[in-house]
Amino acid sequence: MVNVWDILNNILEKCDEFVEGKVENVFGALDAWLDEQVARTDTKFDDNSKKTIWLGIRDKLLDIFPLSEYPKD
Repeated sequence: MVNVWDILNNILEKCDEFVEGKVENVFGALDAWLDEQVARTDTKFDDNSKKTIWLGIRDKLLDIFPLSEYPKD
């Protein structure tokens, strides 16, 4: 007999993997785009601009989803 909970758990795991893959695609595309933007300029400030943008994204995400409520896996 098939256990319904096992089926639901497998679906949940597959959905998590799918969403994680999509998030990695989005962040990979953003990272590549930022690399292109930084490569276009020659100022000394651009060395840290990509890092500043990533930290800003992290801060915005932490405002929405605080680690105290949604700890990292």
